[in-house]
Amino acid sequence: MINKPQSIEYPHGTYIANYIERADGQDAIMQLNLQTATMKNIYENLSEADSFYKYEPEKWSLKEVLGHISDTERILQYRILSIARGEKQALLSFDENEYVENANFDSISVEQLLENYLSVRASSISLLNSLDEMSLCRIGILNKLTASTRAVCWFLVGHEQHHFKVLEKKYGIEITKK
Repeated sequence: MINKPQSIEYPHGTYIANYIERADGQDAIMQLNLQTATMKNIYENLSEADSFYKYEPEKWSLKEVLGHISDTERILQYRILSIARGEKQALLSFDENEYVENANFDSISVEQLLENYLSVRASSISLLNSLDEMSLCRIGILNKLTASTRAVCWFLVGHEQHHFKVLEKKYGIEITKK
């Protein structure tokens, strides 16, 4: 079980805090499992034609949203592992728009994107299950901000929660939590 971080484990008033504070539940691993079922339900029932939908021309397609979530999760896995193992170097940020632009997610089938997401998520859960309390309490540097491993685990949960809200409000997708 990975409980929510204590207030001293992450900087308040930052993007990190924003994601942590929007995360539901008390156990990060349980939340990731619940989110996996919800995301699978959304994208298994999405037609290939509908997957290109953008709520505004310059916004991401539904395929690009799922690809972005997987890319971000991979980066957060690296950050979780790095901090848990005691990395002293600052971990750099990334430009999510540039990543999506260079990924060409719209050329990949919804089925393949979902398989990729499920694989990445299984890897995240495996990593989180391997962490002990000492590893969860270690502090690292994310783009000049300090945060514990536990905080980054909850950042991961909150990031997907954020995208569920976007899918619901902007894309008109009904989010049915499993």
